[in-house]
Amino acid sequence: MTMSADQLAAWRSKNGLDSIAERPGLLGRNVDPLYTPHDVDPAVGLPGEYPFTRGVYPAMYRDRLWQMRLYSGFGDAESTNERWRFLLAHGNNGVSAAFDLPTQCGLDSDADGVAPEVGRVGVAIDCVQDFERLFRGLPVDKMGISLNAHSTAPMILALFLVAMERQGVRPEQLSGSMTTDVLKDYVARGTWIYPPADGIRLVGDVVEYCSKEMPRFYPLVIRGPDMRDAGATALQEVGFAFANAIAYLSYFAERGIDIDKIAPRLSAQFYYYGDFMQEAAKTRAARRLWARLLTERFGAKKRSSTLLRITASVGGTHFQASEPETNIIRGTLGCLGAVLGGVQGMLLAGYDEAFDIPTEDTARIALRTQQIVGYESDATATSDPLGGSYFVEAMTDEIEVGIQQIIDEIADQGGAVAAIESGYMQREVAASAYAQELAENDGRKPLVAVNIFRGNQKDRELAVHAPDSAVAGRQCEILGDLRQQRAGAEVDHQLDLLRQGAGRGANLIPLLMDCARADATLGEMVSALRSVFGEFVEPVS
Repeated sequence: MTMSADQLAAWRSKNGLDSIAERPGLLGRNVDPLYTPHDVDPAVGLPGEYPFTRGVYPAMYRDRLWQMRLYSGFGDAESTNERWRFLLAHGNNGVSAAFDLPTQCGLDSDADGVAPEVGRVGVAIDCVQDFERLFRGLPVDKMGISLNAHSTAPMILALFLVAMERQGVRPEQLSGSMTTDVLKDYVARGTWIYPPADGIRLVGDVVEYCSKEMPRFYPLVIRGPDMRDAGATALQEVGFAFANAIAYLSYFAERGIDIDKIAPRLSAQFYYYGDFMQEAAKTRAARRLWARLLTERFGAKKRSSTLLRITASVGGTHFQASEPETNIIRGTLGCLGAVLGGVQGMLLAGYDEAFDIPTEDTARIALRTQQIVGYESDATATSDPLGGSYFVEAMTDEIEVGIQQIIDEIADQGGAVAAIESGYMQREVAASAYAQELAENDGRKPLVAVNIFRGNQKDRELAVHAPDSAVAGRQCEILGDLRQQRAGAEVDHQLDLLRQGAGRGANLIPLLMDCARADATLGEMVSALRSVFGEFVEPVS
């Protein structure tokens, strides 16, 4: 029996549905206890068809599963190479390189004051030789390689390509991706270097070079996880990420880069928490909004230009320090939400993420979580298994509206760069983080073993990764030998050509590669460009 809207309202009132305690959701308001055909648009389309609400491929996971990777890197190149071999042997589809903080900030391992952070939360990379050792013995031309470099992405790319060149591997043979999304660093990470306009220029250099020389490589991953880790809501995560993407795409257009040559090689990355059906709806909404954005605003004509391929991140601040084994369940729910939403890749953290980088055991469990969902559940049996759900379809529509409102708010500020330079986006994230903290503290956001069902933690022990305190010393020794053995005059010459190229607006990737061939270090290349671009100073709130 189909009820009219008035009949349904009377039925809801009679059965007390309007007085049930509130349950907040991704939209920041109460999730209705009941969704009906009155809440949805019946025309949801088919998977693989514009605007791709139901997925980017018709058969989805019946054709092939998502790429399963773990974000991994620690210590020096040899230590990370060993871990990658372990992960590949257990079914990882490729490698996702985590770099230490000095590398992310453009500092060499022998820079003043960085020794405690060298190799601590990622692998230390200073020069081409580090990359050669990092990938030694790995089938680099047959696996996906993700380089999560952020503000130093152009230098990392140059060092990586020269290392591959020395191993006889050409750029066109390489597949994988780079984060490159520097704007989110200003919003959420604090690892910026140059002013935003110069940061975007470098992103353009990477994208332009890769679009010509690396047809199997995704040179720009639009990232939301960093902002959500900093406290952004799920809607802000996507809305701010898309506002940043609009800034990049607008710059590419001004630079004369054909949208249909670069858009097919763009992708996105978002976080997936425990509200897995809403996270799936978020994914569906993001794909649909992206397809319309690329078509209607940027005039993309190729079907492949409007597909939003998404990599899921599961973990981050969603994983708790209290009873850390419970994070295995949190990870499973996040994984399920990503799969039900139809992602193309996934990074699932170890359950010990609140303490350190994963051990071999926790990394193995994280990978097995993806494999079990992929091979032992029917979440992969059919395309868009949640399609047609009143709840999910209604959430997809509402989340899309909410994301668009955030994009419009950034546009009202003058766009992403202006909103960053004024501190608007940073303040919005900080306000959301504060609101979330209050909700966790007063129990409005329940967290098992944290603010409800707390257990006795006194006698619990957890085996965590033991950092290698000798990494900094070994890296400094390698750098010392490098500086003595290389041709110093050639290094200075190439760095000077790099500065000149930066001043005249040249694409800097070939020049950075020439610096790498001369054995200039990452820190030296960053410093050379700093002398031209200057540094970004965060606005005072």
